[in-house]
Amino acid sequence: MKRVNLLSLKPVSETCSRLCLSHHERKWQIPGVVLEDQYQLSDGRMLAFTSDNCPYEEGLHILLLKTGHDEFEQVDLGLENTPGIYTNGKVVSESVMEFQFFNNENYRVEVVEKPRLQLTQFLSGSEIKYKSPLRRKSLSVTRLVNTKNTQV
Repeated sequence: MKRVNLLSLKPVSETCSRLCLSHHERKWQIPGVVLEDQYQLSDGRMLAFTSDNCPYEEGLHILLLKTGHDEFEQVDLGLENTPGIYTNGKVVSESVMEFQFFNNENYRVEVVEKPRLQLTQFLSGSEIKYKSPLRRKSLSVTRLVNTKNTQV
């Protein structure tokens, strides 16, 4: 995984945008109006982070995009009345990256080879929400409790 600058964002409403890949005709209708960060995996898939540009109740959208496909996987991060700023995105390995959101809380994003169910959002009060919760996903997001990467 490596940080890239291949995607551009064109807002189409107050909450949605069109995400475009620079060297393709591919365009995705996605949530969010600010492109926070972007990464490319060795297989060509893209990981994009968008936000809603609402400082007092920020939502972060994590998208796994595949060139040549209209569908994408989506995980939303947010809580009511909770501000958040995306910071410190860093690559950990070919399939893992970490970042901070909310009050400098650490999160890990992993793109797994074999799609699996992600049941995190069924926990009461979880800030991590998967679009289409009962489908198997390649995209996994977890909150890290401390810098030793202990998962919640």
